Amino acid sequence: MGKNDAPMEVSAKKKVSRNIEIFKPKKIERRDPRFTEEGGKVSMLGFCKKYKFLEEKQKEEANELSKQIKNCKDPQEREKLIKKRQQLNQRITMQKKYKNEEIIKRGLVEENHKRIIEGKQPKFISKQELKEEVDKQTYGDQLKKVEEKRIKRESGKLMKRAPQQRREIKNKK
Repeated sequence: MGKNDAPMEVSAKKKVSRNIEIFKPKKIERRDPRFTEEGGKVSMLGFCKKYKFLEEKQKEEANELSKQIKNCKDPQEREKLIKKRQQLNQRITMQKKYKNEEIIKRGLVEENHKRIIEGKQPKFISKQELKEEVDKQTYGDQLKKVEEKRIKRESGKLMKRAPQQRREIKNKK
């Protein structure tokens, strides 16, 4: 029994209040039903279908921010606008990514269902494979370009660290 669990010591010389709450009633916790787990898992596909107008609105907002950035003269205001546009673009790509992930997962479930009906073993993919597939679908050619740039940058760093003679030999070839 800890120090806080012991009964509170009170002076006997003071009158005891009649309305002491010995057991405090539990505070009623009000929750928004949209964000509780009782409503089930959130489906990004369903969300995208219901709120498609928001997606279009976000794209319009991003275009509007780009126009404002071009016209803006104040550097501080421009920085704020650029940051806001980046956040908006990030949000759009993340929504796209979640949507693609759900599409891929649903496709896998359907494929496994067909395989089981045919009497074959279901196909399971790792989280890494799923992530790669989602990235391919979300970013497409951009992913390849970024990877090529990274490889080129790494090779450049290695060349810098290499002794001068080896660098000259590689350049002659």
